[in-house]
Amino acid sequence: MYSLFLYFLKQPGSLDIQKGLWLAGPVGTGKSTLMYIFSRFMQILQRGFRVYVCSRITTEYAMHGDLSRYLDNAGWSSLGPVDMCFDEFGREPIPAKYFGNELNVMQHIFHIRYSYWQQYGLKTYVTTNLYPNDVERKYGDYIRDRRGEMFNLIELNGESRR
Repeated sequence: MYSLFLYFLKQPGSLDIQKGLWLAGPVGTGKSTLMYIFSRFMQILQRGFRVYVCSRITTEYAMHGDLSRYLDNAGWSSLGPVDMCFDEFGREPIPAKYFGNELNVMQHIFHIRYSYWQQYGLKTYVTTNLYPNDVERKYGDYIRDRRGEMFNLIELNGESRR
């Protein structure tokens, strides 16, 4: 917890403040709860980020075919792309279909956000139950390979706290 507070306050610590966060671990270990707490904490500091559930994103794509909110923040802010958290990565349906067009939605979003991270330092945060081999199987070696470059990899272990 202390390392995460230092990270969000942009203070030196064990986490690279230039990278995003990838919280992985079994169900019920508090990954989502932590990101919702830090989202609110950062809103108080006027540097907030939103948390989006991946299955809702793919459902929205299937209904409207639009992902601009998650790519360039269109219609939400004139600031352009912003830091975002994607919750429950790996639990969304793959592929999502919009009028016959199939898309691995989160793979597409991560591909675009990777280029934003390279160009602008834009941070992405992730919570997932997936292991690295599962990431590669569902999203390809491109996403798995860039995880270590783009994210601080944090494993939250233990039994379910629910």
